[in-house]
Amino acid sequence: MSSYVMCEECGFTFDNKEEGGDYYCPQCQKEQHFYSFTFGCGGKPTKLYEKLSQE
Repeated sequence: MSSYVMCEECGFTFDNKEEGGDYYCPQCQKEQHFYSFTFGCGGKPTKLYEKLSQE
């Protein structure tokens, strides 16, 4: 399993962070909210899953 955080706005990911929260996004070039998720565990991260399902 691998832990990541994904930018709420553009989808940029960091693979060296495990906790969601506010981080500087180099793609948006500003502080953004990042959702945490774990790849390979079979779970669905609620807020991230809902956001992706709406698109």
